[in-house]
Amino acid sequence: MHRSRHQPETKQWRMATEFARFMCGGLLIMEHLENEACSKPHQSIDALKKSLVKAWNAIPQEVIDRAVDDFRKRLKKCIDAQGGHFENK
Repeated sequence: MHRSRHQPETKQWRMATEFARFMCGGLLIMEHLENEACSKPHQSIDALKKSLVKAWNAIPQEVIDRAVDDFRKRLKKCIDAQGGHFENK
C-alpha cells in the first residue's frame, strides 16, 4: 500500500487496514479508497478523513452488497488459514 509522508504508519493503522480489507470484500474497495482519497497529500488527519468519506460515498452500492454477501465465505477462509493470508488460495 502506498503511504504518503502525511499518512501515519502505526500498528493501529495497519490493523485497521487489514480489518477493512477483510470486512469490505478484499482489495477492490481498499483500492478505490486509496486511489480516490490518497492520491494527493493531505495537510491534516481531518482532511484525510474527509477524502475517505467522500471516496466511500462514491462506491457503488452493488460493490458493497457483493462484499457483504461474500462475508461468510471470507470468514471461513480466514478461519481455515488460522488468521493468515488467504486471498490467493
